[in-house]
Amino acid sequence: MSQRKPIGRFGPAGTNDPTAKYCDPLGFPLNFIYQNRAMSVSTMPNRVVFLLQFGGYWREVWTDGRALPAKVGGDDRDSLDPTYMGYSVGHWEDDYNFVIDTTGLDERSWLLRDGTPHSVMAHVQERWTRVDHNTMKVSMTIDDPKMFTKPFSLGTYFYRWVPNQKINEWLCVPSETIKYQEEQGTPAGSYPDADQQRLGGARRGGGR
Repeated sequence: MSQRKPIGRFGPAGTNDPTAKYCDPLGFPLNFIYQNRAMSVSTMPNRVVFLLQFGGYWREVWTDGRALPAKVGGDDRDSLDPTYMGYSVGHWEDDYNFVIDTTGLDERSWLLRDGTPHSVMAHVQERWTRVDHNTMKVSMTIDDPKMFTKPFSLGTYFYRWVPNQKINEWLCVPSETIKYQEEQGTPAGSYPDADQQRLGGARRGGGR
């Protein structure tokens, strides 16, 4: 945490948030918690696919009975590579509750906006419940023994169905991020009073 500089506490030039600074994908579960402004959900015979407005990404949840991968991020040929969305499998617990388990998350992504880290084998579980015709609820928990002493909740979120909603394009464009940093982020400094502190230090040094 001490190595992370979230944009909420640092200026645009001072943050090392990989999304704000370099246009990297938010990754799961942050993209569902923080920037899931709109999405579509598609069901197929062997999977459920989430189509996300922010970033234009999609996420596959396999429902064909496969197990979660046990080997991710290793050096042997049978080990899978970590991904920003991880590897997800889902099953219907009953007619109203769909449970998703995800692991294999890329460690470069942040778990929360404050820079909270996670390991490659973090296990995130979602419980999706259709509360009524227009309302979907999802509760998320995470278990990551490498990073945390016990499992904890990532919160409960509600999604409202909007008939005929158009999913607009909402991309993070690297060239636009670079232009923003050059024209606004870097000139603004790493935090609001950076210039004053530098000037104060110079004056103190000159007075000696």
